[in-house]
Amino acid sequence: MPLAVTCSPSSSNIPKRRESNVAASIEVSISLLTAGSNGNEPLQLLAICAHLPSGLRTTVFDQLKPHFEDLDSASRCLRSFALISAGPEGELKMLSPIRHFVLNAHPMTADHHAAMRQIYFDIAASAPTQPSEEFTTKSTAVAAEYENLNVFLLHLINTEEPSQSLVDAVRAVSDYAYLTTPSVTLLVALRSRLDGHAIWLAECCTNIGQTYLKLCDYASASNALLQASEIFNRIGDRLERCILCTFARRMST
Repeated sequence: MPLAVTCSPSSSNIPKRRESNVAASIEVSISLLTAGSNGNEPLQLLAICAHLPSGLRTTVFDQLKPHFEDLDSASRCLRSFALISAGPEGELKMLSPIRHFVLNAHPMTADHHAAMRQIYFDIAASAPTQPSEEFTTKSTAVAAEYENLNVFLLHLINTEEPSQSLVDAVRAVSDYAYLTTPSVTLLVALRSRLDGHAIWLAECCTNIGQTYLKLCDYASASNALLQASEIFNRIGDRLERCILCTFARRMST
């Protein structure tokens, strides 16, 4: 019994100790990376990779080349330090502990952030949002980047002011998901940031309500569509979208 009492405090600290050791090891690797003659580009590439949980794919990698002096060299350098590895399709991947450490400690440069923003907005814009015979073919790019799209758009929602381009990207990805794997995650996150943007908020609530209907969550659908209906009423709903919202809300109850 005394032995158990003596050991239990130190045992409870083992996970924290291990986490601390992992963080220290990653920090040492990054310090060695930046201390040599490698320049800043490997660390800048690492910061980009940290935002992409399913990996930096070749198509996106190639689009980033104009924003680096030697992106291939930066990639080789990171692999030599075992900070990234190549996946089965050539994508550059990171282990989760490295990814979380880099996300917290090393943000992207403004130029690289802007480049990634445009690249992923373009991918979102390519997403098919209506059923068609070409749906699968048109879905290739967005399907491959779906996890990255969700994570990066969520990052943008949480870190920048709402804009038409961000709203359009979230809507496109959510409309695509509606036809494949319906999800309200991005829409709900966006809704929390749209105070003071009545039209965007009403449209977002409408999309949330429609998605909840698809998911057979009728109570949540009713709440979202009621909120949309009230906003459309308040702002004068010239396009009669309030009627559509009210009808959809009644259908959900």
